[in-house]
Amino acid sequence: MRTKQAAAELAKIIAVVNNKGGVGKTTAAVHIGCALAALGKRVLCVDMDTQANLAQNFFSRKFVNTAIKAVQNGSPLPPEHHSSGVDVLTLSFYEADEEEYRAAIHAYASEYEYILIDSPPSLEKRTLSALKASSFVLIPTEAEQFAFSGISNLLQLAASYNLHILGVFINKYDPKKQVHKAFRSFIADQFSQFFLEDSIPTSTVFPNAQAENKTGFEFYTQKKPNAALEAYQAIAHSIIAA
Repeated sequence: MRTKQAAAELAKIIAVVNNKGGVGKTTAAVHIGCALAALGKRVLCVDMDTQANLAQNFFSRKFVNTAIKAVQNGSPLPPEHHSSGVDVLTLSFYEADEEEYRAAIHAYASEYEYILIDSPPSLEKRTLSALKASSFVLIPTEAEQFAFSGISNLLQLAASYNLHILGVFINKYDPKKQVHKAFRSFIADQFSQFFLEDSIPTSTVFPNAQAENKTGFEFYTQKKPNAALEAYQAIAHSIIAA
């Protein structure tokens, strides 16, 4: 079995975590993965959440049903290739211990440059397994009190796993809201060492794309640039530069 250190030398394995739901972890994992793939990187996105939202963002419900049947027959599906260039490993329905989850992810470490793990919205076994499998952490949050309040604990937890923090960034940001502007400034000040300036503005692209089992990059076909998609591309560049 590969050790965590050996796997990290082969692929940059990144846990996308926040123990609060609704902050956009899945959307972030999907679109940062797509942005990295568009830059020519070999990317694997891992769905660790039992809701399988990441898998459904890339593929249809039929694919998810196939993933369920595969686990019932004893093992998860191998990575499935998506037209965006991203491969998807669905561990949503795979019941295992932390070491088995880690082994399932590290088995592909030699095949990719970046592995992004979409974790559940709580500090349950699957989230802890994602941290154990990773060497890097990316923390999406919102510019609101409840989303922000757990960041310090997450940073301490990441430190206990000896993980490198790639950044804390804000999803669903609306600069017209005074509360968002205030919390963005506060988060940037409190976590200046890790704060990523590229906040993801609120956009209808993501829910509309998800309704069609598409990524935002597939869904948005207008010539005018989309600020939210551009922000995810900027974060992808920052990850490469880290």
